[in-house]
Amino acid sequence: MLFGAYDEGEGPVKEQLEVTTSETMQDMLLAFIKDPWNGPPAAGWPQYDPTDGNGGILLRFGADGKAVQQVDGNSVQAVCYGNGSYNPFP
Repeated sequence: MLFGAYDEGEGPVKEQLEVTTSETMQDMLLAFIKDPWNGPPAAGWPQYDPTDGNGGILLRFGADGKAVQQVDGNSVQAVCYGNGSYNPFP
């Protein structure tokens, strides 16, 4: 996905969400490469705050029909601490 190779080889036919997700991931990486401090926030990737009560803000790519969305860190990692249940296919 990150390198745009989603349509190489065998497998299911690519969907538009797959293309958009790949392009979004590439845009985020390019923003970081150009300016590691200011690029990601300008592109919509907030700085991670581990002291945030909800586990900080993370980005989830290619889930729920969206290329990217901001989610609470607890929705991803709380299960590691014994809270909630793991959803492998959000």
